[in-house]
Amino acid sequence: MKNSKKCLICEKVFYKTSNVSKKYWKESRLYCSNHCRWIDTKDKIHLFKKGSKLSSEVLKNVTIANRLKAKKGVDHWNWKGGISQDKQHNYDLSKRWRMRNPEKQKRILQKRLAVSKAGGELTLETIQSVYEDNIRFYGTLTCIYCEQSILFGKDSLEHKMPLNRGGTNIYSNLAIACRSCNSRKGAKTVQEFMLRKDK
Repeated sequence: MKNSKKCLICEKVFYKTSNVSKKYWKESRLYCSNHCRWIDTKDKIHLFKKGSKLSSEVLKNVTIANRLKAKKGVDHWNWKGGISQDKQHNYDLSKRWRMRNPEKQKRILQKRLAVSKAGGELTLETIQSVYEDNIRFYGTLTCIYCEQSILFGKDSLEHKMPLNRGGTNIYSNLAIACRSCNSRKGAKTVQEFMLRKDK
C-alpha cells in the first residue's frame, strides 16, 4: 500500500498523515515515532564518531545486529543485583561488602566513633527539649530550613555545625530538620547551606 510503511525499529505498520509531504514520506520517513528514530540514532552514533563512511543499508544492518545481541537484566555486563526495596536484600549486600572490605569498615567505624566522642554526650533530655522548643516556637514540628511542617517519623535531629567540622551535641547546636534538607545540607554549616539554597 502506498500510504503505509513498516518501521525499521519496531516493525510496526504506520500510515501517512496529511501534514507529511510526499517527498519526505517517500525519501525520509523510516520510523513510526521519534522514539524509534532516537533508538536508531543512538545505536549508530558511535560509528559516525569514528568517521566511518558507511552506507545506510550497512548502518541499518549494524543497528539490527546490535539490538539482537543486546543483553538485558541479569545477563547484562553491568548488572548489580537490581534496585531493591527489600530490607533484607539491602542488608545482605552491605554485609557482603563489610566482609570483603574489613579494613575500610574498621576505618569508617573508628572515624565515626572519634567524631561522636568529640561532640560530647547527647542526652535524652537535650533531644526532648529541642523537640519541645521547636513545637512551642512554630506550633507544630517544623523544619528550620524550609519551614515546612514535618510528620513524626519524617524528621531528623540536625547539627547546625556538623560534628566532623568541630560541632558538638550541646543544645544550641541542635535543631529539627526534615530528612530532605538534612541530607542536602550534609557537612555544610548553616550559612553555607542557606547561601547555596538561595542560588
